[in-house]
Amino acid sequence: MSKMEKSVVFLMEKSSIVISGLEKKIKAERFETISIVEDFDKIDNCVRDAAVFVVYNPQDILDAKNGKKNMILVKDQVKDHDCNMIFIAEAGDKEKMLREFPDLISYRWMIRPVEPEAFVLAVEEEMASFMKRLEKRVEEQQAAEERAKNGEEEEAVLGDDRDSVMMLNEAEQDARKKILIVDDDPSYAGMVKSWIKDKYKTDVVTAGMQAITFLLKKPVDLILLDYEMPVVDGPQVLQMLRQV
Repeated sequence: MSKMEKSVVFLMEKSSIVISGLEKKIKAERFETISIVEDFDKIDNCVRDAAVFVVYNPQDILDAKNGKKNMILVKDQVKDHDCNMIFIAEAGDKEKMLREFPDLISYRWMIRPVEPEAFVLAVEEEMASFMKRLEKRVEEQQAAEERAKNGEEEEAVLGDDRDSVMMLNEAEQDARKKILIVDDDPSYAGMVKSWIKDKYKTDVVTAGMQAITFLLKKPVDLILLDYEMPVVDGPQVLQMLRQV
């Protein structure tokens, strides 16, 4: 049974020729029907396929053994699955039932005897009401799935954009001019680097021979070379580089 093919479930404490006639009338209108007599635990097996529950003589159900338990089971299952419900009762039974279960006032009540045509109309209205809610839930679910799908696609696009930005930033980083700071005072070299690091790709070494080793592996565009350094000073570094 699909989501859009729902049943009318008849509930009663004992079989009734009246219900047999009403059920036959409903079937003639192409409604699927299910009848449950006394064994209300069977509701679990059909509630997911149900749209409208028809409770016949609810006072009889309440007066029977485990009656209150069964009525609570019925109303809780109907509420949990957002079904509709029609009560067919004696004139005085409605007031008695509502004193016991005030929340049942929100459902449709029909007083016996019930005209078959009026009953068919009531079922059609309750079925239409249920189907409208069901269709709305299906549409909301589809919309939520579509939003989730679009969100994933948007995230993928954003991810691609972020990758592109990162690649662009890396390219820009690579395109920056390279400067090597050579100074035996690490504090001063670090200070100079902080001045220019945003605009230039900057490295620091603190000895003349370190500068030679670095430059043999990584050419730069500019060298900021300290003049006085121990072991190998600035002019010596410059001379050695010219000989390479």
